[in-house]
Amino acid sequence: ENITRSKQEALDMILNFQHQIQTGAATLPDLASTESDCSSAKRHGDLGFFGKGQMQPSFESASYSLAVGQLSEPVHSDSGIHLILRTA
Repeated sequence: ENITRSKQEALDMILNFQHQIQTGAATLPDLASTESDCSSAKRHGDLGFFGKGQMQPSFESASYSLAVGQLSEPVHSDSGIHLILRTA
């Protein structure tokens, strides 16, 4: 996998996406489908249900600390920087 931007560029993008979501200018599913590098982009960012031990520790910890409907702060993992919206 080729890295195409710096960590700072990625963080700036994520913060912009977070602002768009929080202000109602965009939704996480819409942004995920057009902006995400993850294979879940074709499912609008939906990772489905996952149990403990199935995701990278930082991603899992952030996911399980959110209330249903809550958007995370940027989460750093070995795969990149993420926004997480807990749906269940």
